[in-house]
Amino acid sequence: GLPDGPATRRRFPHQFSGGQRQRVALAQVLVCGPRAVVLDEPSTGLDTVARLRLAGELTRLAADGIAVLLLSHDHDLVRAVATRTVLMDRGRVTAEGRTADLLPARPPAP
Repeated sequence: GLPDGPATRRRFPHQFSGGQRQRVALAQVLVCGPRAVVLDEPSTGLDTVARLRLAGELTRLAADGIAVLLLSHDHDLVRAVATRTVLMDRGRVTAEGRTADLLPARPPAP
């Protein structure tokens, strides 16, 4: 989230971090009540905590019936959110199917 208060409301866009700007942009879209959202590399520049929050929010959106289309190299985010995945290489589809089949969970670290 963002800090609440008059100082936050007086800030200009360039005074927010990249992650904060992403959250503001997503909030602006969601206020419009979309049936679908398209997110291009939504986790870029986010720290681990913010990435986890984003995954949770996208999962909630999908559970609420909003279609979520992710364009991402972040396989952990895709595994956490997507039920179906299309893999591409150099602009060509190389595989398509259930996310669990295409991007199996990483083995635990030793």
